Amino acid sequence: MPPSDPAGQCDNAAVGQDTLTLLGIPYSPWSEKARWALDHHGVGYRFREYTPMLGELELRLRLRKLSGRASVPVLLGGPTPVQDSFAIAREAERIGHGAPLLPADRFDDITQWNDRSEQALALGRALTLGRLRASPAAKEASLPSFIPGALRSMARPAASIGIAFVARKYRGVETGGRAELIAVLETLQRALGGSERCLLGPLTYADIAMATSLQFFAPPAEEHVAIARGLRDAWTDAELAARFEDVVRWRDWLYRTHRRPA
Repeated sequence: MPPSDPAGQCDNAAVGQDTLTLLGIPYSPWSEKARWALDHHGVGYRFREYTPMLGELELRLRLRKLSGRASVPVLLGGPTPVQDSFAIAREAERIGHGAPLLPADRFDDITQWNDRSEQALALGRALTLGRLRASPAAKEASLPSFIPGALRSMARPAASIGIAFVARKYRGVETGGRAELIAVLETLQRALGGSERCLLGPLTYADIAMATSLQFFAPPAEEHVAIARGLRDAWTDAELAARFEDVVRWRDWLYRTHRRPA
């Protein structure tokens, strides 16, 4: 991922839409899905870091949505804000170039894989939040980047408040628990059959969606998604990573083959 500057912004050089801003969380798998699609299609954008809770009011004002759930990533700078990773991928396909990630003849299949990805991510987030609550190092690592190192340990109570805010915001989104997450991963495992290949032939958004869905139990290499060590430890589930070692290996192959390093 492009490195953040002190203001939490960075430039992603590409042709065309240099007035676009992607509002997201640098280490979020949802933001990574959007970024991968934008980068694949050569869409230029500026990344701006969103801070949960602190950035809530600004987000709602930008979306003109004062009630209901408001989430990042959001693509700003066009006629209207584009919210949700899948919608951003469709917009990238419309304004960008390169091989399609959402070919019309496989759109229904891709949508189904994206639905599985969203389910896996919601379940993974719920399980990860439990590990975050129990880890002082993860709480410190989850604090906004603008808090200096000398103050981060003292700011852990603020991190606890932020974690509680996220848990409340997404309560009820996940439908199930660990067993349901395993079921989704087993579907992916059967589809791949232990091979290193794209799910539907050429690279599509189905691959991006499912690759990023592993992040809450087996984060990708630091060169692809920068996650602070304390946070990375809390996001790791060694048991699931071992059980789905072949799927994690596929994800790593996909990143090496189809995702340029930050």
